[in-house]
Amino acid sequence: MLALEEKADYLLVDEKKGRDIAKKEGLNIIGLLGILVQAKTVGLIPLLKPEIEILTSKIEFRLHQRLIQAALAAVGE
Repeated sequence: MLALEEKADYLLVDEKKGRDIAKKEGLNIIGLLGILVQAKTVGLIPLLKPEIEILTSKIEFRLHQRLIQAALAAVGE
């Protein structure tokens, strides 16, 4: 696995099967929503909610409502 060979800090993966495999391999994982939370935290994006709305409505990226609520709460939205 490339992430292991390259000793990556994080593996960007959103689908469950990939996350499960990465966890078994001991990799640190982050999903697209986690990247957006970090972007908001460091000021790269002004608001998280509009980005989530684009993902879920225009791109049809599936996110569980509890995950969305947790992400918004984490950044104070």
